[in-house]
Amino acid sequence: MLERLRLALRLRGAWEAVDSGYALLRAHGRLVYALWLAAFAPAAAALYWTFWNRAWIALLLLWWLLPIFGRFALHALAKATFGEQPTVRSTLKDAKGIYRHGTVAGLLWRRIGLNRAFTLPIWQLEGQGGSGYRRRAPVLLRRTHGPSALFTVFSFLLLIVFSMAIWIGILYLAPEGLLDQAKNLVATGGGPGPLFYLLPAVAMAVLEPFYLAGGFGLYLNRRIQLEAWDLDLAFRRLAQRLRAGLGRTVAVLLIFAGLVMGSRLWARTPEVPNSPKAELKEVLKAPEFQTWSQERTWHWKDWKEAEPRSKSQIPEWVFKLLGQILKGLIIIAVLSGVAWFLWRFLLSRSGGWVKDEEASYQPDDLFGLDIRPGSLPKDIPGTALALWREGERRAALSLLYRGALARLVHERGLEVSPGATEGDCLRAASPVLDTEGVGYFRGLTFAWQALAYAHADSADGEALCEGWRRHFGGGRG
Repeated sequence: MLERLRLALRLRGAWEAVDSGYALLRAHGRLVYALWLAAFAPAAAALYWTFWNRAWIALLLLWWLLPIFGRFALHALAKATFGEQPTVRSTLKDAKGIYRHGTVAGLLWRRIGLNRAFTLPIWQLEGQGGSGYRRRAPVLLRRTHGPSALFTVFSFLLLIVFSMAIWIGILYLAPEGLLDQAKNLVATGGGPGPLFYLLPAVAMAVLEPFYLAGGFGLYLNRRIQLEAWDLDLAFRRLAQRLRAGLGRTVAVLLIFAGLVMGSRLWARTPEVPNSPKAELKEVLKAPEFQTWSQERTWHWKDWKEAEPRSKSQIPEWVFKLLGQILKGLIIIAVLSGVAWFLWRFLLSRSGGWVKDEEASYQPDDLFGLDIRPGSLPKDIPGTALALWREGERRAALSLLYRGALARLVHERGLEVSPGATEGDCLRAASPVLDTEGVGYFRGLTFAWQALAYAHADSADGEALCEGWRRHFGGGRG
């Protein structure tokens, strides 16, 4: 097995071992990325297609499932290290062995770990699981835990920086007007759009094989330290060279020794050793074995000596059963906690977790805007149009937006919770307004956000004033 290694066997420092893993990836990058993307790309496409309107959920699930997809990349690295070229079909056939050990643990209680790339080969390549893994992992991590954890932190920071670099590059290098046409991808409802959550997935697709290759390099280096692979391989090669010319040399030496020593050889009758029984009798004749003692005890008739009891009266299978039950309860508790958290979070995002007193709450101001009816003029669109024509565009849009919120909250019963944002108000207004009203309110919201936060003035104020009068009337808010 060691003779097929495509890696120079010698002791390396921790970061040199990481670089050796990178060298393996550079040499077999096409194979590794083919198997990696065969597992990663379909899952990423399915998750983002399912959660396109909530792309952050797709990103979170994709990051959490990285240990599942990374096993294909590690399989390719391990096979390529020994000169093999696995295909997608052969890897799928070996999927049962690839996912046999550590899959559940890697997704639950060991997911948030700093040694994932280093410990993954222990599960997958050595086939260790359960107690075997708990005995094996501390031995391998004894002198590598620090560099492995630091390498994981560095890889995670590199993932964040790479994602930000892609985002900044798109913002600065995209042709003028392209982002305006795709503004639903860039920003929705006052927050980042799906594109913002899609770029980290691209970064993961590029960088995750490097993380796995670096951890695999650390793992191989630790095996070389513990098991002296370099010395083993050197001795094997030496033995092969010796076997090639040893036969003739040994034959010549034996013939020469026979000719020289032949005249000095003579027959000798071998000594017959004593039998074991005779030797035992001789030993027992010693004074130490000639002492005798007699002891009297009382006991009941037909009494039989009880067999010695074991230290524990509880069968061993009971402890194993209790251990399995406890392990199952822990897994169920973790899964239940994750499901409860996601359920609560999704309900809070959709407004379904709002309490009765919060649902009927009618605020006097929202995100710094006064929406009390008494604070607005009698003719809102007329006043806003006059401000617009005088060049007071921020004041005009602010008045239109405040008036719309006042009508929705105090007249049409729009339910908003404390701390609601522009996007929350836009989503909550959809059931209250008709189709045209929803479109107008969306345009008014985007115009206000662009002017208030980005200082971008691209709205038609007169058209917005006319639309306000048509959808919200012309009187006081």
